[in-house]
Amino acid sequence: MLGLGIGLPLSRGQFGAVVLIAVTSALVGLLFRLLVPNEHRPAVGIALLLGLGLRFASAAVLYFGAEALGRTVFSSTVPIYYVVGDDASYAELSWGVLQWMQGRPDPRFFPVSWFGQAYLIGSFFFLELFVFWIFGPVMLHIQIVNAALGGATVLLVYGIASRLLGARPALLSTFAVALLPSIVLWNSVGLKDSLALALIAAVLWLFLRFQERPRWPLMLVIFVTLIPIETTRRYLYVVLSGLFPVAVALTPRLALPRRIRMTAGAALLAFVLLSLGAAAGQGTYGIPTGFATFEAIRLGMGEGARTSYADPRAIVVNTGDRFVVVDADRTPAPTLQPSATPAPTLQPSATPAPTLQP
Repeated sequence: MLGLGIGLPLSRGQFGAVVLIAVTSALVGLLFRLLVPNEHRPAVGIALLLGLGLRFASAAVLYFGAEALGRTVFSSTVPIYYVVGDDASYAELSWGVLQWMQGRPDPRFFPVSWFGQAYLIGSFFFLELFVFWIFGPVMLHIQIVNAALGGATVLLVYGIASRLLGARPALLSTFAVALLPSIVLWNSVGLKDSLALALIAAVLWLFLRFQERPRWPLMLVIFVTLIPIETTRRYLYVVLSGLFPVAVALTPRLALPRRIRMTAGAALLAFVLLSLGAAAGQGTYGIPTGFATFEAIRLGMGEGARTSYADPRAIVVNTGDRFVVVDADRTPAPTLQPSATPAPTLQPSATPAPTLQP
């Protein structure tokens, strides 16, 4: 599988992709050495190699398949091949901003609207812009980075599960995340999901790490790691920011005065996070309207990705209506009752119908 992920780019002259595979694999390997103890490295290493190989191979097959099918958003300089659609929007925006930065602006891409795609600017956009700047504006490059982020997520899941559940469940969780087809697929396309999963797993791992060794600098690391989640999964950003002071307050073996100080510090940082998020979203995280908004966003994304199902809206019909109305509150449709007024009947006219004369 890893041979397929490397061989396809080599055969098509995509040498930057091969270099990127080497660089990202080295970084994931460093994380492997930091997170996995010696006694579990053989098993976790097998899961990691299988997972990375699947992701790199899937990224290459998807990219060159899109190229063969001609799925391209053609810019003035380079064709951008895409897989699902949204990946093309992110890549085209990154390419347009990169052209402007390099003094070769495309007439469509100028501050502040950036061809109407400024709403896509966020943590994933900056990651893709950096990758395009270093390795070139090729969709395969960001797909490879996402695949490596998937490998990092595998290791973080192992670190979380080993602390919460023990060695055996941790290994099972590691293999499940490494090989689950849905996760492999989403880690192999040029979308923000891989970055979101890696950041969320990193925050959860940092929560557990803090409870083992509570330190003020680690709280700042958690704070910084939470910030880019806001533009990838806003509702989870809110949940994790709210859990921040809770995780600190529940830290075991912490003296009461220090617990109070650290919990207050975490609460202040959480308030800053939520304030920044509310400002960025031009709204508030009020209850219950905020949670209702997040749920609507979650359902919309799930339906768009065909990963979830929402009950269809109920149809409200009242007696005498000549049209139907879709009820936004999804209340059950009322039953139709027979009208008390009988329907009018047609009576024969007293005046005979006129006859035609020759």
